[in-house]
Amino acid sequence: MAGAVEQRRAMTEPKAQVSSAGRAAFSALAPRAGFPSEGWQAVVLSARREGTGARGVLRFDRDGFAPLIVKLRQPVDAARSEAARAAHALAAHNLPGGTVRLLAAAPDHGALLLSHVPGRTAWEILSQTEDSAERIRVLRASGAWLGAFHLAGGALTGGGAKRSAPQSDQPVQTAPPLRRLRRLARQRDIPQAGQYARCLAALSHWAAAIEGQRTPAAVIHGDMTLSNLLVEGDTVTGIDFENIAPAPAMRDLARLLVDDAIWFGQGAEGPVEVSAPGIDAYQAQIDIAVLRFYAGVRLLSLWAAQPNEPADRSPRRAYVWDRIQEIVPDFFML
Repeated sequence: MAGAVEQRRAMTEPKAQVSSAGRAAFSALAPRAGFPSEGWQAVVLSARREGTGARGVLRFDRDGFAPLIVKLRQPVDAARSEAARAAHALAAHNLPGGTVRLLAAAPDHGALLLSHVPGRTAWEILSQTEDSAERIRVLRASGAWLGAFHLAGGALTGGGAKRSAPQSDQPVQTAPPLRRLRRLARQRDIPQAGQYARCLAALSHWAAAIEGQRTPAAVIHGDMTLSNLLVEGDTVTGIDFENIAPAPAMRDLARLLVDDAIWFGQGAEGPVEVSAPGIDAYQAQIDIAVLRFYAGVRLLSLWAAQPNEPADRSPRRAYVWDRIQEIVPDFFML
C-alpha cells in the first residue's frame, strides 16, 4: 500500500509527469513527422507544475538524427493544444529561419513536435558574461530579431496562416491593462501597497496622454523575454510562441527591455536607458511614449506578483523585488 502511495506521489511531481507524458506523446508524434518512434533517448529540459497538471519540454536524441523537441501541457486541453499549434505555425510562417519549426502536433496528447535549435538563451549568455561588448552584441541581436519578427507580418485566417501587411497602426487602448493592475491591487495583499498605488496613478496619467493615439501594431510574441531567444553565434531563434497575437508592437519591446533591466541593469537605470543597444537594433518603428507605458505595465505586473511577506519570496522573487524597488522611483518620477 505504501509503495502505491509513493508511486502516485512521484507521478504528481512535474518532472516525472512530463517525462511519462512526453515519451507517450513522442511515440505518436514521431511517425507523423516521418521519424522512427523507437531508439530515442529522452531528456527533460524543463518541467513545472501548472494547476493540477504540468507543462514541460523534452529533447529526444538518437544517433544519425538531429535532436527533436517535444513541448506539452497536461492535462490535455484540446482548445489550448490547437491554439499552441496554430501559434507556432504562424510564427514559422512569418519568419522562416528565425523560429523553431513545427514538425507535428498531437492534440490528443497536448503536445507539439518541434525542430531543435542549437544555442543558449540570451538570458543564459548575459548571466555568464561580464564582457560589455558581448552584452551589447546579444542585446543588439535580440532587438534585431524582434524588429524582424514584427516587420514580417502575417495573420491567422481560417485554418492557416496568411501573409498580410508587415506592420500597421492601431489606436492605443490603455484601459484593459490599467483595469487589470487595479484589480490585482484589490484582490492581492500587495507589498508596499501605497507606493504601488502612486506608481499606478503616474501610469494612469501617462495613459491619458496616449489613449486613442495610433501606434505601430504587429503580430507580437506575447512573452518576449531574454529566455525565449536562443543565440548561436550571430543567429537568433525565437521560441515559445503560445501567446502570439495581433497587438501593439511596443508590448513586446517593453517586456524585453524590462527583463534586461531587472536582471542585468545597475541601480536605478530604467528599461529604456539600460537596454539602448536593443532599441538601436530594433528596425521597426518605435513609439517611445507607448513603449514607456507598456514598460510601466510590466514593472507593476511583476510587483503585483510578489508575496507581501519577504519570507514567502523565493531567492529569484526576492531579487526581482529588490530590482523593482531600485527602478520604479526614477522610472515613474516619484
